[in-house]
Amino acid sequence: MNVKASTRLEVLAQPLFALPLIICLGLLLFFVRLGHPLYTKGEPREGVQVQDVVEGRGVILPRAPSVEMPFKPPMMRWLASLASLAVGRVDEWALRAPSAALAVGGMLLCYGYGCVLFDPTAALMAALVLGTNLQYLQAGTGARVDMTLTFFLSLALWEFLMLAQGLSRRWWLFYLSVAGAILSKGPLGLLLPAAVATAWSLFERRRFSVRELRLGPGLALIAVTAGTWYVWASLIGGRGFLLRQIVGENFYAFFSDPVLSGGHDHPFYWLEGALLIGFLPWTTFLPWLGAGVFRRLNNPRVVYLVAWVVVILVFYNFARQKRGVYLLETYPALASLLGVFLADLIRGFDGDAPRWVSGLSKTLGIASLATGGGLFVIFVLAAFAPGVLANMGALVGLKATGVALNLRLAVWRFPISAILLAAALGGVGWILFSRAASPARLFELTTTGTLCLALTAEMFFVPAIADTLTLKTIALQMPKMVGKCPIAYLGGLSYSVAFYYRRKIPMLAAGTPDRPPYLLVWRRVYDGMAGQVDGDYAVLMQSGPTELDGSGGLLLLQRRDFDSAACTS
Repeated sequence: MNVKASTRLEVLAQPLFALPLIICLGLLLFFVRLGHPLYTKGEPREGVQVQDVVEGRGVILPRAPSVEMPFKPPMMRWLASLASLAVGRVDEWALRAPSAALAVGGMLLCYGYGCVLFDPTAALMAALVLGTNLQYLQAGTGARVDMTLTFFLSLALWEFLMLAQGLSRRWWLFYLSVAGAILSKGPLGLLLPAAVATAWSLFERRRFSVRELRLGPGLALIAVTAGTWYVWASLIGGRGFLLRQIVGENFYAFFSDPVLSGGHDHPFYWLEGALLIGFLPWTTFLPWLGAGVFRRLNNPRVVYLVAWVVVILVFYNFARQKRGVYLLETYPALASLLGVFLADLIRGFDGDAPRWVSGLSKTLGIASLATGGGLFVIFVLAAFAPGVLANMGALVGLKATGVALNLRLAVWRFPISAILLAAALGGVGWILFSRAASPARLFELTTTGTLCLALTAEMFFVPAIADTLTLKTIALQMPKMVGKCPIAYLGGLSYSVAFYYRRKIPMLAAGTPDRPPYLLVWRRVYDGMAGQVDGDYAVLMQSGPTELDGSGGLLLLQRRDFDSAACTS
């Protein structure tokens, strides 16, 4: 018996089926091959701070950090420390596990609150949209603070709407989640919920009394939970902590001065483009979502979701420092709006799909067919002709040849998975392109195709890139080469080396007359010194590139007049 896709979605949307479905999908999306090596700057920077916590250098704020004083609040490193203690080691999996778990948790929040505020079908679709967009997938598999902030902030914003609609009396949960957001990223955790709530209240002409909001007890709860950490950390870190955490991480983010700001400076409307890219593949639905939302502006819950998106987007537009991941906090609301719109569309479907549904189905079908075919070619070349694949990559600027070789290893490790994923993407594309379109089928196949792409990335491409660009290999070989000899950085530190080497390495001060027997120096620094050190030092070991264009890398130098036998035992 054939069951209509719309009926199938309605059945799957019931909690008995939806909860296991979301959890299983979340595990596939965020936990597959989560332990690949660290290869970016941000993740190992968080990792060395987790090592400080686990190794007893300070839970509140390290008194003698292995690299530097943390300049972000502690929630992410606390959660990663608990994960590390649970598995018995501080490794890549433990660092990323909190983000992955909170990503699945965010999907469950989207479904649970969506069921209460809207309906189960819209809630399920919202949860699946949330978990299968590019930015959410990236943040959910990285050891950064962004997913932690998004989880607590979305919990706070959902709870405020529940309180305002008279559906909950959990005022304490609202304020605790605000405290969690503050402990995740700082004062933004309080400012953004307040701004969204104020904008929505003004639009709806709602007035809330201090007593109704339980403002006194709520602020006291925030002060006790989040405020206590700030006071304690200020006592430990002193003026340096206050300037770095409160001023540098928040106030200076709105200035374009290269000394005051920390980079990522972009013009006012840059984030709109970042949002369109980050929300892929669901960005393709947004032109029609706008019209659907406009028709439901008489629904205060829909208006609240719109305020959630618009207020946060506008707020970050005013900041000079911008990154696409800053808008991750808008994604639960945006996904819920799309879920509500698609659920209405599916319920009103009478057998004749709107033109845009048919057009979008064929467009995504062609894209999926091309992607599936392209992946099949890449996998075949990686398995049997990695040199050819490396040469093709070099034509588009991907000159780190190790990617092709590491991709070959990944393909031969999971050959059946590689074939099935490429074939599944091609199959999704064929169905979308060749069969009569319906909104429900379009949603199901878009979700399926994105799942296949995400698994392909996490099983093959991300590990291949990580294995190529990581400094893990050189850091693990250094103890054998250096032993107990003095070593120092020249021109810049490496968080990856600090994480994997697990030995405190000082920075060589300019003009130091007595240089240590070993130096770690970035290749760009070494090349720019025009022979100032190669007369005294020889290259003992070098890493592979740290950029996909083949550039970067780290060098281990040994002083030419030094007898390594003196301290390598």
